[in-house]
Amino acid sequence: MSFYRSSEMINHNYFLDNVVLKRVSQVNDLGFVFVPSLDSRPHIDLIVGKALRMLGFIRRNTTHFKSRDCLVALYCSLVRSILEYGTLIWSPYTAVDKSRINKVQNRFLGFAGYTLNIAHPAHDYGPINEILKLESLELRRKTFGKYFIDKLLHGDIDAPRLIERLDIHVPSNTRFQSKFYVPLSRSNFSKNAPLIKLMREYNESL
Repeated sequence: MSFYRSSEMINHNYFLDNVVLKRVSQVNDLGFVFVPSLDSRPHIDLIVGKALRMLGFIRRNTTHFKSRDCLVALYCSLVRSILEYGTLIWSPYTAVDKSRINKVQNRFLGFAGYTLNIAHPAHDYGPINEILKLESLELRRKTFGKYFIDKLLHGDIDAPRLIERLDIHVPSNTRFQSKFYVPLSRSNFSKNAPLIKLMREYNESL
């Protein structure tokens, strides 16, 4: 697989023992889906599908459950864990992708509201979530990112190459509170590259 962001790829054949290597357009490595453009949407397609299938399994087997804690535990361990695996790498930045992921949690809230007999207006999951107390997935992703950066800065994660790429800001006055210099980007893709996105969101959390 060749990774590129230009309009045309430089096509070159690679050989191993005089045998040409087969070129692929998608590969699954350690649970992540990679494509030549490094677009995260194919991976999001995969995890949303897996999460919905697991949610369907829970719905089919818990229709008579009346325990709030039990339903939440099943969702968090079997469904939400799928949606949050490795989010530092593929975290969505478009409204469309965020919405697709959020719909999985909303479907669970709708099911839980019906199963637990929680009164709520149609398509309004607020009253249900007031009882179940599930954080938004986007907020959790940002929390994971800040936690990761903190661990990196304190040496709890041994990744010197990542440390080298953190552009730490030393303030000359107390009014400027940003911890990192975030480089300007010409495209949404570069603007939302994992480490740049983490530094920007860390600044926003201060």
